[in-house]
Amino acid sequence: MADLFPIIASRILPRLGQSPGLDGGVRTWFLRGSYIGGIDPITGNVVLSNVHMSELVEYFAFDFERFCLSSLESFYVSKSDFDSNGFISWPLLKLYYSAFFSAHAIMRATGCAIVKIEREQIDAINMMVQTTTGTSPRLKPGMFRCTLREVMPGQNELVISSPSDGVGVHDAFWKTFCDYLDEIAETAVQNGSPDASQFVAGISNLSPKLRGWLSARRNDINYQQLFGVWYPLSCGRKIKNYVSLVGKIKSKSVNINMDTTKTIECFIRVSQFMACLNVDIGDYVCARSSATRAFGSRWKRFPNF
Repeated sequence: MADLFPIIASRILPRLGQSPGLDGGVRTWFLRGSYIGGIDPITGNVVLSNVHMSELVEYFAFDFERFCLSSLESFYVSKSDFDSNGFISWPLLKLYYSAFFSAHAIMRATGCAIVKIEREQIDAINMMVQTTTGTSPRLKPGMFRCTLREVMPGQNELVISSPSDGVGVHDAFWKTFCDYLDEIAETAVQNGSPDASQFVAGISNLSPKLRGWLSARRNDINYQQLFGVWYPLSCGRKIKNYVSLVGKIKSKSVNINMDTTKTIECFIRVSQFMACLNVDIGDYVCARSSATRAFGSRWKRFPNF
């Protein structure tokens, strides 16, 4: 698999992990943060400008940390289950959730978030926009994509927009995540990044497996009990092969081979790639996180890791 990590690492928020995250994450920032509200005249999206990066990063850090650690825990428990009892249905589903949490962590680490904004936060945003512009955006509670954007050096804004459509929460999330990867790729190409071609090749391979496919197979396993992975197993002779595919938790994401046409093997490899990419990012942030109660102290304490 092409290495996605260098481009992602280059976009990780400054000072992420260097201070403890602030409780509540981005949703709390809407209530306590410093910003000016506005509306984009072309898209109609709400734009929160005059954002103080050092302040917002600490709220993003809270969300990054909970998703990054949740992905690691899910990966570890999935791997332990694969190794211990000979059943594979729940280990497969836990491995999927490691991938799902990983994608959330990647977005938070690089300044983007899919957030369920509740009534309290919506009222605060609407009031700020109305105070600034004299008009109300009339946002309603729901799921939103919040994207940090640098307008010019030292000047940042947070754009609140609708996420991609999907047939369910997970399907919509993966489509939004893939759209975000496409945006990262476009920026890398425009900036002439030396790792751009590798990143483009990587997401060209990864995105079709994430955009609709992965969550649909999760549903097949979880709700339809397909592929013979539930007891009594009809794939019993393949269990050892599936267990060996999961490999080591500390495997680098670039070492995961996703070239297979077999459904369950592909499901494992795609989920494992995302889980390992989360480990790559966690290690990177941990290396610069030494403050008490900051991310690094929790990452290093993970049992048997």
